Amino acid sequence: MQERKKLKIAYLILAHKEPQQLYQMIESLYSKDVQFFVHIDVASSINDFKKLFDNKQYVNISSKFKTSWGSFNLVRSELHLLEKAFAWGADRYVLLSGQDYPIKSNDQIALFFEQNKNIGFIEGEKLPKINWSEHQNGLFRINRFHFEIFGSWKSFPPHSKKPILRQIFNKSASWYFKLFIRNKQIKDYYHGGQWWVLTLKQVDYVLRNSNFYTTVFKRFYIADELFIQTLLYNAPEGMFKLKNHNLHFIKWPDYSSSPEVLTTDYFDELLSSNKLFARKFDFVKSENLVNKLNAVNSGV
Repeated sequence: MQERKKLKIAYLILAHKEPQQLYQMIESLYSKDVQFFVHIDVASSINDFKKLFDNKQYVNISSKFKTSWGSFNLVRSELHLLEKAFAWGADRYVLLSGQDYPIKSNDQIALFFEQNKNIGFIEGEKLPKINWSEHQNGLFRINRFHFEIFGSWKSFPPHSKKPILRQIFNKSASWYFKLFIRNKQIKDYYHGGQWWVLTLKQVDYVLRNSNFYTTVFKRFYIADELFIQTLLYNAPEGMFKLKNHNLHFIKWPDYSSSPEVLTTDYFDELLSSNKLFARKFDFVKSENLVNKLNAVNSGV
């Protein structure tokens, strides 16, 4: 009997620091029929990364954009990596950060993708998100003009803690959205975590429609949590299967915008999780946890 062809997996990685940590993650994920497409923030030294992968034909490294937090360049970087992976002919596309790590073995990951090969995993909740603590239940992300000044994000119309001014600004933002931002070709706007796992058909759709969505989204706030989510969840019904689910294990401390660094305190919880990957890891603080995960996933 002829052996069934294995899915070709493309790991798309956004990194900006700790080359050795990135190397460790890539080596743990490498297997046959896998390629890695890495984007390094232009503010980082790409040579520090490249010299570690000189003889690794399965690692493709580029550096085109300054990927500061919340900037639209994060979306541009994702699209850049998707184009490269699509040209390679990947069947499955996995977006990771340089501070992620697998919590399942490569065989388990490949089996999961094979069993769910027609399903994309990407969070997507329609805005406004009821009872969300953000301004206007998250609607402020799309109904204002956002820009960055010296590393600080500003918006027009602005925000205010004073009830009367807040009401005026929010009303102005609604009109601003209707007059200058809203595009009738986009039925609804969706928000979700940045990290996703997509199929070939979904990536093809994203790349064919990305130019149109770029013109609309480039002034949105934290567009990397809006762009692909909105694009896919507005696709014609029945075109492909999407599951509103994140395959990353992430611990969010209360009232924090940054995930908790994972240590061995979370080892048992990671093992019992149905997730495939986790973040975030620190090269020093998470060393013992990484070693324990490697031992389990390699069968040692």
